[in-house]
Amino acid sequence: MVGLATAAFDSTADTPYLAVAPAGYRQPAQLTGLRPTTLTAADNQADFLIITTEGLLAAVEPLAEARRTEGLVTQVVDVAEIYDHFGAGHATPEAITHFLRHTAETWADPAPRYVLLVGRATYDYRNYLGQHPTQHLPALMIPVTHSGETVSDSRMADIDGDYHPDMAIGRWPVDSPAAVSDLVQRTLAYEQAPLAGHALFAADGTSAEFTDLSDYLVTESAVGDKTAVNKLYGATQETVTAGWNEGAWLVSYVGHGSLNLWGKDNVFNADGVAGLQSNGTAPPIVLQFTCLTGFFAHPTEVSLSERMLTSPDGPVLLVAATSLTLSAYQRPFALSLLNHLQDPAMTRMGDVLQAAKLELPVADLGVREISDTFGLLGDPTAKIVRP
Repeated sequence: MVGLATAAFDSTADTPYLAVAPAGYRQPAQLTGLRPTTLTAADNQADFLIITTEGLLAAVEPLAEARRTEGLVTQVVDVAEIYDHFGAGHATPEAITHFLRHTAETWADPAPRYVLLVGRATYDYRNYLGQHPTQHLPALMIPVTHSGETVSDSRMADIDGDYHPDMAIGRWPVDSPAAVSDLVQRTLAYEQAPLAGHALFAADGTSAEFTDLSDYLVTESAVGDKTAVNKLYGATQETVTAGWNEGAWLVSYVGHGSLNLWGKDNVFNADGVAGLQSNGTAPPIVLQFTCLTGFFAHPTEVSLSERMLTSPDGPVLLVAATSLTLSAYQRPFALSLLNHLQDPAMTRMGDVLQAAKLELPVADLGVREISDTFGLLGDPTAKIVRP
């Protein structure tokens, strides 16, 4: 007799039985052979890895070729190949970490120094909302103190488990070949553009905590020794836009922030991005010591940093956070980042971010979350334009 998920019958045979529904055995939708790969070969070597989807491979190739001409051994890798050989066929961020560990441990020296992830991510990886990116490149989800959980590309590049990234990693969170081609063109154009004239330091005027931190960064980093500094404390959308458009090689913001907003009282928001101009000079490097403006994995909303990155006249190098963190923990990271940014020995943006993170005492959970959640939206091999 058949009941709710139970069946009973007599049998004297020592034989296993398999129960199936009236429709019979389930059939796999498709069987696909394991694609061949050279990624497991021990004689591989790369300085720069570009990991992307099949649909974006051709669009990113001009960047790879440009870096090869500069002497960086560059490999462009289809993420599906990584899933097949390092993730048992599953499309997970852990497969990417396993691949990066494999390159560091088994490929010929020197190990890769830079990684660029090209593709959109989403925390709705099961696509419950029906908004899954066409060109999906997953991000690792990690627990954090103030947001519960968030995404971290930096932790994906931590291959030895010490909470420091072992490779300088950046992301282009875009979803089409046209968007990739635009970023390739704008990144290479940035490196050749004339230098803008000043550094812009904006701060949320709602708390002395933010203006004091911005002053500290200007003074202790000695950025004013090499360039004029324009301070905007109690900044507004109009003053930020004007200061930016006058020609800034560097923009720093300290204060409250959210997904698409600087400031508790709307210092600058996503609607203002269209008004930003570089006016013939290199667009600024944008450092955002705030919360959430770099959260690139929202399934239905686009972060402020993504809007800036993809704006026709916007910046191509942005450092921003994917989580909520406190200014006290941001402070040492911010100063280290500014100091390394001015070091002439560091010519590529990834080296600057990597050096700043390696100095952080990540045994402290609050500091560790700074390392985990502040990331680069941009090419880590981009050459810095500065005084």
